[in-house]
Amino acid sequence: NAMQCNAMQCNAMQCNAMRCNAMQCNAIQCNAMQCNAMQCNSVQCNAIQCNAMQCNAMKFNAMQCNAIQCNSMQCNAMQFNAMQCNAMQFSAMQCNSMQCNAMQFNAIQCNAMQFNAIQCNAMQCNAMQCNSMQWNPMRYKEMECNAMQCNSMQFNAMQCNSMQCNAMQCNSMQCNGMQCNSMQFNAMQCNSMQFNAMQCNAMECNAIQCNAMQFNAMQCNAMQFNAIQCNAMQFNA
Repeated sequence: NAMQCNAMQCNAMQCNAMRCNAMQCNAIQCNAMQCNAMQCNSVQCNAIQCNAMQCNAMKFNAMQCNAIQCNSMQCNAMQFNAMQCNAMQFSAMQCNSMQCNAMQFNAIQCNAMQFNAIQCNAMQCNAMQCNSMQWNPMRYKEMECNAMQCNSMQFNAMQCNSMQCNAMQCNSMQCNGMQCNSMQFNAMQCNSMQFNAMQCNAMECNAIQCNAMQFNAMQCNAMQFNAIQCNAMQFNA
């Protein structure tokens, strides 16, 4: 349950193989901290399996937080770049990495935002220009975008899902997939990112510090991650 790691030493690492519930890491480097849910490898973390060099479930670069991938049940596509938040992909139902159905986001420019709620709905926004915004939901109500700031983007998939994004700051991004799932994202700081896939799963992330990243895949699994310090990382397989 409890995995704590000091970057300089990574002294205490404890993990529950079946659950891998709590993973915390303080890191200047602590670049790859991964845990295998079935086996709970102390250095590696993959919900089903894990390749140490690649680790399909989770990759972590402490200084940059370049890649975070998590396969909780399937949830194969989640990538996060902490300094830039360039790539984030998530699929609400299955998170298939081959399809990257759910979301792509460029934090500095908000260039690519793609979200597939039920049937690969496409939302794309260029932050500086908001040139291309595509949106193919089941039931949508509002999509708004300011070209210079891309301030408001709202997306309703099945149940009036909401997605908001500010281009320069991307302060608020909210999205509801099946059950009013919430996702918030701040581009410069990535302060709040929340997402609920099946059961109101929570994902929070701060870009400059990536202080809180929480992710619940099938059973409200918790993943917290701090980019500069990697203070809190929690993951439930």
